[in-house]
Amino acid sequence: MPFTVCLECGAWIRPRTLTEEEAERLGFRPTGTDHLYKCSARADVESPFVQQVDLKVQLQGDVVELEIPHDITIRKDFDQWVETLQQAFKLGLQLELFTKPGEIESFVATYLRNGEQQKTLVLYDTMPGGTGYLQRFYEYLPHIAQRIHEYLEQEKCETAYYSCLKEFWNQRVHALLNRRLISEVLEELMSSGKDEVIESEV
Repeated sequence: MPFTVCLECGAWIRPRTLTEEEAERLGFRPTGTDHLYKCSARADVESPFVQQVDLKVQLQGDVVELEIPHDITIRKDFDQWVETLQQAFKLGLQLELFTKPGEIESFVATYLRNGEQQKTLVLYDTMPGGTGYLQRFYEYLPHIAQRIHEYLEQEKCETAYYSCLKEFWNQRVHALLNRRLISEVLEELMSSGKDEVIESEV
């Protein structure tokens, strides 16, 4: 929904369709006091400076992408595999760099390359400008993969538990988590390093 804004003084103007009661409930000031004092549109309800605009914000932050091989994307248990790997990387960042839940998030990106569908696992820093966590993740990926692998291997649970991959913040994906699905890829990352990692910025 667009915002009604005065382009002269920058004030957020209440929509004319709102009643006095609705405007007060939403936090708008009384009519005629929402503009800055010296604004020419203050006394002119039909001022051309008052317009509806769509607001947007553009942020720059750190992103790391890991290409997912095609033979993995077609696995029947791909959803479980990729969700477990995402949570495992977040666990590794917490163990190694002491990140907190929500500081690093992730998603699976799908795009076409030479007419074929490709998937990548994207980890991104939620702090505008970045915190430097993902740069260190990229630099020390083999070590972090080893730390995750050793941590998960010492667990006695069959799939996942609160002592390893499960936490309050990822409850919606608890049913997908299975630490045994990612042992092989962690071992490969421990030995191969960063060769399959694409680092980028947005």
